[in-house]
Amino acid sequence: QKRMLDVYVRTLQKVQFLRGEAPVLYLSKEVTSHKRIPALLSLFPEARFIVIVRPARDFMSSLTALMRMSTKSKTGIDPDDLPWWQDEFMSRMQDDSRRLVQLCQDVIPLSHQVRVSSNLFVSDPARAVAMAYEALGLPMHDEFAEHLAHLKKRQEQRQRGYDYSALSPQGFDEYDAFVREIDEAAVEPVVEHAGGRLGSPG
Repeated sequence: QKRMLDVYVRTLQKVQFLRGEAPVLYLSKEVTSHKRIPALLSLFPEARFIVIVRPARDFMSSLTALMRMSTKSKTGIDPDDLPWWQDEFMSRMQDDSRRLVQLCQDVIPLSHQVRVSSNLFVSDPARAVAMAYEALGLPMHDEFAEHLAHLKKRQEQRQRGYDYSALSPQGFDEYDAFVREIDEAAVEPVVEHAGGRLGSPG
């Protein structure tokens, strides 16, 4: 992990050098990389973490089907034919979900988090993104705002890339409670910003 992170830092330094002296914001999408977050935080102490959460029943239904389809297409092996796969995969995702909650509550400073409900992203992407931008102190340019205004319509009309059955996964109680807390606030930016703490719009 240390070698990989060293390469990661050098890559970002190269990007910064090539972009010149102008301030550069680098956005990295980390999927189930929770074990690396403490190391990333020590390497980039000014980093901000946008934490997007989705109820376990929704993300596990989608992710289980995606993992099965992806593994089968790449290896020719259907994971469902492996007697241990379902339990191993479920256990890993339970651990990852608990770790995310622990990171948000105990490791990542609240001033470095923006907690976002995936339900809001689906129902009102423009509002979700605008509030995240505001919490991070970033300007929202008119062209991008117009793009977001049309995104919801396209989202409603698009077809899913793959079908999946609804699951009722067990062992995600702590994580789902964390998700409900964020869902109830719609978008809960916990970044201390110019006007004070930001909450959901009144």
